[in-house]
Order: sequence, then structure tokens, then C-alpha cells
Amino acid sequence: MNSVFKSVKLDNYIMKPYYRAFILLFAVAAAVGVLTKIPAITVTVVLIISAPFNGTYFSAYEKNNLDKLYGVLPLRKLDVVTGRYLY
Repeated sequence: MNSVFKSVKLDNYIMKPYYRAFILLFAVAAAVGVLTKIPAITVTVVLIISAPFNGTYFSAYEKNNLDKLYGVLPLRKLDVVTGRYLY
């Protein structure tokens, strides 16, 4: 279980530079939703604006060749996958 937490911690460090932009866009999406006062539109706007950030981790992973980094860490593949989904 300790290695799963190490994997989650590494994923957190990878995404740390993107948190401010995500929070800003999420706040804008929530404000637009509150102004419309229709719950379905609120959910839709938040999902549309926040959806590109779901792929940000994987693009950073590919861009920086992090598969080599994960390959040298003492983590099993199951730990990496579990940590990624927990993150």
C-alpha cells in the first residue's frame, strides 16, 4: 500500500503546475452555471470546460517520457495503475 501512495504522490507532483489553471476554469464554469440558474446547464458547462484537463496528465506523461521514470521506480504495475485511479 505504501508504494501506491508513492505513485499517487508522483502523479500529484506531475500535475501541480496545472492546478491553478484548473481551479480558475472551474470557477468560471461554476459562475456561468450559477448565473443561468439551470442545474443541467451548470453540469454541462462544468463538464465541457473541465474535460480537457482529464487528458492533461496523460499528455504530460507522454511528453516527458515518464514511462522511463516509472520503470526505474520500485513499483509494480498494479501499484502504478491503482495509484493513478486513486489520484
